[in-house]
Amino acid sequence: MIDARIDAAKTAMSRVETARHTLSLSRHELVRMCRETIAPFFNNVPSGVMALNEAFLTAPDATYLIVDLDADSVLGTRRLTLTKVGFMQVDGERHACNLETGELLGEMNRLAVTRRQDWKNDDWYSPNPTRDSAYTGLVFASPYKGESLNRYSWALPMSGPALQHPAFKRLAHLAEVIRNGGLNEIKKLRFFDDADQKLVDDLAREQAIIDGVIDEAVSQYQPREWDPELVRLMETMDWTFDYADRPNSRFYEHRDQIRKRLHALPLEVAIAFLHVAGHMWSYAYHLLRNHPDSVKAAA
Repeated sequence: MIDARIDAAKTAMSRVETARHTLSLSRHELVRMCRETIAPFFNNVPSGVMALNEAFLTAPDATYLIVDLDADSVLGTRRLTLTKVGFMQVDGERHACNLETGELLGEMNRLAVTRRQDWKNDDWYSPNPTRDSAYTGLVFASPYKGESLNRYSWALPMSGPALQHPAFKRLAHLAEVIRNGGLNEIKKLRFFDDADQKLVDDLAREQAIIDGVIDEAVSQYQPREWDPELVRLMETMDWTFDYADRPNSRFYEHRDQIRKRLHALPLEVAIAFLHVAGHMWSYAYHLLRNHPDSVKAAA
């Protein structure tokens, strides 16, 4: 044992991470089932809504549901998102907007209404003001011919002149079913995402406990006052160097110096130095194993 509160929090976090991994495996299978359910609706419209001409695609009464099974969230987790998109005029330019939040999503410029396969080479590279300002949600949520089963996002029409075509009308019906919770796979996916969010919240609570312990130590023992050289060593340490295919051997000695200096300090002071490592604190904490004070306490 090094620090009882940190050790307990780390143990709890390990259990939560295991639970999240198990959940992610089930989620991956569920996403596959969602894709297999949605993909057949595009059999008669293999390019999705990008098969529409610009007048139909951006008609004033046209709205779309963007279904993303694997959207990145703020914390880097994957989440189901359903975004209802429409259009509005802003300073004489047509923009896409989130109809539920009012957020402007981008201009409906040339790239916003052009299929990916028709983009020019220069359209893909940055800096590109046209691409940077474009709303590409419809473009990238529309499949190439035959790729529907490999997709994670789809643009489904909900209203507008496109619904005159039976295939698009079927897509509109699918959009309503999804929004109303009538597709079991989507309902299950949302349940999984809610369960994972609870686990993410659990991780945040345990991390807050650890941060509190470290902050408490820093308030009593200022690292730069105790060992400025150790601060320098920790600030310049590549904590994940041994993950590289060819680790830089000088960091082994660097790490050994940090360990020796940490072990030369009282344990409660050494805890304060975890603050120097920032989000890599757990790597520094590992170096506190067999600290003389913890060995003495365990004897």
